[in-house]
Amino acid sequence: MGVFLLVTVIALAILRHWVAQNAHGPKHGTSNIYALEGKRGFVTKELNPNQLGQVTLNGEIWSARTVQDMPIVVGTEVTVLYVRGAHLVVEVSKN
Repeated sequence: MGVFLLVTVIALAILRHWVAQNAHGPKHGTSNIYALEGKRGFVTKELNPNQLGQVTLNGEIWSARTVQDMPIVVGTEVTVLYVRGAHLVVEVSKN
């Protein structure tokens, strides 16, 4: 019985230490979709506040949505704010 209690206390201490280190969730590096944040691309299909458009970014075409209240016309340079689901959320680039 004493060995069981000792092993249980040690296991709980190790588990508590592990949970404390990993409680903030996984750490995301700048890879995959997280690497797209801050990148610049060009509008290839007009972006409207309530409708998806398209943006070319690094030679790839992405569905995109704007955070601005006005349409963004084809050819405008935009900056990726973040990725939501399978599309980019962008704003007009500030030079």
